[in-house]
Amino acid sequence: MFIGTIWMITFKRRLRDVNRPAAAVATLLVLTEYRVVGIIRIEDGLVKYRDTFPGGPVAFLADVSQKTFVVKNAIIALQTLLGDGVMIYRCYVVWKSVWIIMIPFMMWCGIAVFGLFTINNFLRSSTNNVFTNQTGHLIATFMILTLATNLLSSGLLAYRIWMSERKVSDIRTTKGKMPLLRVLVDAAILYSATLCSQ
Repeated sequence: MFIGTIWMITFKRRLRDVNRPAAAVATLLVLTEYRVVGIIRIEDGLVKYRDTFPGGPVAFLADVSQKTFVVKNAIIALQTLLGDGVMIYRCYVVWKSVWIIMIPFMMWCGIAVFGLFTINNFLRSSTNNVFTNQTGHLIATFMILTLATNLLSSGLLAYRIWMSERKVSDIRTTKGKMPLLRVLVDAAILYSATLCSQ
């Protein structure tokens, strides 16, 4: 799906108001940064500070004051904002109405706010443990907002495509199975399952 999205963003130039190559490069950079910081974090916890960090690797990986933990979670917040922003933009393109995307956009702003609060909480944490109540609530709120934004945007997209398909189904001679709608719903379910598994 990622390769298909990059291809669509880069080579399908129907809409001129979006800098598609910049969006493609930003997506690729954020994903690459996330993987690199994750590898560095695991190497630090399991190899570099294995014997010197009090509590061992488990305590190191649960310590929210580590720079790699804060950077990794900031990248997750940025990646989520980028992905949900693309979903909202796709919803806007399909509906061609700002009013339709108002609620998803407000939820996107909530994701940004809770992402910043979560990162700030990690930076100022005195317990150095990811499993505190306040941190857990912030992370849960962040995940619930992004899941709700994704489901709402995907639902609005699916509804619009379904309604358009219904209108033209009488005109067409062959009955299609709406492959675009199936791909959209599959992608939304896959993204939602990924969020729930984190």
